[in-house]
Parts: sequence; C-alpha cells; structure tokens
Amino acid sequence: MRIIHVTDRRFPPQPDQGGAPQSLASLVHAQREDGHDVRVATTADCAADGVHCLTHGENCAEDLLALVATHGAEVVHFHALVPELQPAVSLTGLPSVAHVRGTHLGRPVDASNAIYVSQRHAALHGGSVYVH
Repeated sequence: MRIIHVTDRRFPPQPDQGGAPQSLASLVHAQREDGHDVRVATTADCAADGVHCLTHGENCAEDLLALVATHGAEVVHFHALVPELQPAVSLTGLPSVAHVRGTHLGRPVDASNAIYVSQRHAALHGGSVYVH
C-alpha cells in the first residue's frame, strides 16, 4: 500500500521529543517493515532526506495534492488537524484519516474520519473511533 503521513512537526523526531512524534516514527517504521511504500510530509521546517516539506500558506494544499498524485497514494493519514489540507484531500475521493491527539474541548474537531487515542478520548470529543 502507498501511504502518506502528514504532520505539523519535524520528522524524524529527536529522541527527546514527546509521544506523538515518536508514535508517528514508530508507525512509519513498522509500515515500511511490512513492505508498504510510506512517505512523510510536514508543514514544519525540515531538512531530512525523504521528508516532503509542504509550503506554508495557500500553496500547501497544492503541494500535498501534487505529492499524492506523484506518489500514487492510496491513503493519507493526518497526524495534525490542518484545516486547509484535509478538505483538499477529501475532494479527491482518496481515503484519509485524521489521528486526533490532545484535548480539543471547547472547539470542535473538524476532521473527516477522526481517530482518537482511546475510547475515553473519543467520548470526550463526541467521537467513537479509537486506536490504542
């Protein structure tokens, strides 16, 4: 499967970075070990080889859509709630999921196919889908 992970953090993470960046790095590693063709795109500044740096602002969605087309992606996995990117991918009909971390109480999680980190986390945000 051809997968693109989208994050708003530097990739790969430094060893002292927290759980979210480390879980993404572990997921990418495991998927590659399973034989999947995995790419990572970030809206953060990046300097690592093989990481696709998405431009900031208006062209960010265009950059991601170009990567999706070039890579022949079969699914896009968002690890950040980036309002300008998720709708653009949804319009293509390409399957996507948004991994929701942290507390977003008081503001809606506006993401198609939101996946939470636990059953309780999902319930707190009015969701039902979670992955431990």
